[in-house]
Amino acid sequence: MRAKKYQKHSNDRLVGQFLKANYHDDQSGFFVGQTECRHTICGNIINDDRRLIPGLKYEFFGSWTTHPNFGRQFRFDTYRICEPLSRSEICLYLQRYGDGIGPKTANEIFDTFGTESIIKLRRNPEVVASAIKRLSLEQATAIGKALDRLVGTEESRARLMQMFTESKIPVSSIDEVLQKLGAGAVAKIEQNPYCLLDAKIQRVGFKTVDKLYLDLGNDPASSERQARCLCHLLDSDRSGSTWRTVDSLKTEYYQTMREHAVSFDTALEACETMEVLVIEDGMVALASEFEMENKIALRFAALLLRPVEHSPTTFAAAREYKPRAKRRIAHE
Repeated sequence: MRAKKYQKHSNDRLVGQFLKANYHDDQSGFFVGQTECRHTICGNIINDDRRLIPGLKYEFFGSWTTHPNFGRQFRFDTYRICEPLSRSEICLYLQRYGDGIGPKTANEIFDTFGTESIIKLRRNPEVVASAIKRLSLEQATAIGKALDRLVGTEESRARLMQMFTESKIPVSSIDEVLQKLGAGAVAKIEQNPYCLLDAKIQRVGFKTVDKLYLDLGNDPASSERQARCLCHLLDSDRSGSTWRTVDSLKTEYYQTMREHAVSFDTALEACETMEVLVIEDGMVALASEFEMENKIALRFAALLLRPVEHSPTTFAAAREYKPRAKRRIAHE
């Protein structure tokens, strides 16, 4: 069967035990390896905490590609650790993620608690510490907390994979989402998907987040959605000017929101509450761009105030310059 061409938003999965690494560039993070079934996998692994451990099973998310020289490969965008089930997997897992646990201690833990070893460390570290002489209560407790965080992160990763795939958000953004929003990322996104915009996640824009917002069953006419739309229209404007007319923004707003549009004035009021827009003399700008424009003007004025070489005079206009205050939004 002919391999699929690699796409930006892919949804193929490959589950398998990682066998070995063939190549890893420390600077770029590009990685090539093999699974137990001799499937070649490739992708980017930059964080050392995310390196693949030979002998553990992973679920890779990406797409099948055909390399002109190396043939069929699975190019992954992200991956997660599958739950360890066998003795070898559990012992490897404990050695990798349990600080201070070596092969002997890992095997002793498994001999005592079997397939319940990981859950025992997470839920009852004192029981493990009393049974394993090599582990102190303090050490077992710390390991249990670390494993708890790891399991929570991997569960969040799995849920984000499903959520992002359905809403056409690049799954390659998942690591950045977890880094910025933490293991509670799923709950935060479900509560307010626009937090992805606030976190400035790369390759994630208003349109994809807005689709996720609607997919999660949120009100399409909510005031926050209207305000986010106005900010998006201003932010995506490529005229080169910080400002644009209120009338032109109003026209584009109704064209974009269509049947879900509320009163334009209501949308502006929502922006006022969020303090994200500034209106002045029939013109509108993003508050962040307005502040930046003021800083540049102040810097320019300070440069003009420096005495001109061989002359005691300065520019009177620069001496009198005062930055504009951010006005409250006023509209009819």
